[in-house]
Amino acid sequence: MNMSQMIGKVRITRIQEMSGAGFPFELMYPKYSLEEINKHRNWMTPNYMTADTDQMFQSQSSWIIETPETTIFVDPGNGNDKVRPGMDRFSNLQTNYLDKIARAGINLEDIDIVLCTHFHSDHFGWCTRLVDGKFVPTFPNAKYLFSQTDFDWCENMDPATEGKIVDGGRRIECEKGMLPGITAATKPAVEDSLLPILESGHLTLIPQEDMKIDNFVTLINAAGHTPGTFRVDVESEGETAIISGDIMHHPIQVFNPDWNSIFCVIPEKAEQARRQLLKDCIEKNALLLPTHFNNPTSCRIKEVAKDSYDIVWDCL
Repeated sequence: MNMSQMIGKVRITRIQEMSGAGFPFELMYPKYSLEEINKHRNWMTPNYMTADTDQMFQSQSSWIIETPETTIFVDPGNGNDKVRPGMDRFSNLQTNYLDKIARAGINLEDIDIVLCTHFHSDHFGWCTRLVDGKFVPTFPNAKYLFSQTDFDWCENMDPATEGKIVDGGRRIECEKGMLPGITAATKPAVEDSLLPILESGHLTLIPQEDMKIDNFVTLINAAGHTPGTFRVDVESEGETAIISGDIMHHPIQVFNPDWNSIFCVIPEKAEQARRQLLKDCIEKNALLLPTHFNNPTSCRIKEVAKDSYDIVWDCL
């Protein structure tokens, strides 16, 4: 079910594409600690981790922002009919994602702007959809405003820089977020989901700097998880919401902001962006809207001691 929240005069609606068990914590986070997982096991099970295999239980969410001026779509998911080598969970999907958008009362033609927090393929696959054997823009009247920096990064991926699987498959060693096989998985995503909107004139590549979208929505440079990561801040009538993309993949990172994932391309900047996000959430009492937190997804952050945080769950 789609769920909406008002931030002042702005309506934000969550579109959940899918959910399920993902990476084990030990594989996902190089700083993994079983002791730390055990501290939070009771409340994380079953919504945020599996009971028997210590896998993260995650969601895939997109966001529709309806301001008095603009209708904005953020992070259009994986997409249907997309081949992702080495990523079976995201390959050849046939979800009812477009039906969920329709049930939210939004026509695809209503979208004015599409934003993408970063260029991992699970965040831009629905930029296009398959029509008569050809991938065409899903949102035909929209401007797609995406990071030039991340586009260049994807275009220039080098498989020689990829990491390796170690400890019998329990861990991945990789520098700069280059997992084994990520190049092979990313190239098709660029070809089927980004190049068609570039060639059609829908895609505008923007510099890696803060950018005001309208009087209610601002892109904030949050480079780190990828070189071109943005977050999306929404402000209206003294209220704030922050769509954070993958600055945090899982609630465990609220309690451990130094835990970068194996996907973080610039680890030191990724941690800085995460700590800044937590600080901003506290100072603004912002509603935090991450892409991959399962249900409930939205929350607010409170500081319980210096550099120590807790979560107050919300409704989305």
